[in-house]
Amino acid sequence: MRGVKSTFIFDSQQKSPEAITHTGQKIDVFYVVTYDIVCDRRRKKVSDLLEGYGQRVQYSVFECVLTKAQYKQLCTRMKERVNLDEDSIRFYPISDHTLGQVELWGGKDLTKPPSSTIV
Repeated sequence: MRGVKSTFIFDSQQKSPEAITHTGQKIDVFYVVTYDIVCDRRRKKVSDLLEGYGQRVQYSVFECVLTKAQYKQLCTRMKERVNLDEDSIRFYPISDHTLGQVELWGGKDLTKPPSSTIV
């Protein structure tokens, strides 16, 4: 919505993809993270940060597979690097169902979640 300022504070009461889990299992969520940052210095800091969490797929777009703890950590670290009066960051969680429908036309392969074994 235009004119509404949002923050990166993670609301643990908010329903999110991480809230839909199976008891005792660690669930990773696939995110598309985009940014539009005015200042070159801040933009470099954000891209360097995101490279530690995922794969760059376009100049200002990353794909990240994150646990809830990693997501919260990324948001905390991101807040230190941006100016929300000038910059825009968007996190799009992608469900397993939707991820299976992604079409890739050129560029890098889709970021793969780490494989896990459930015992």
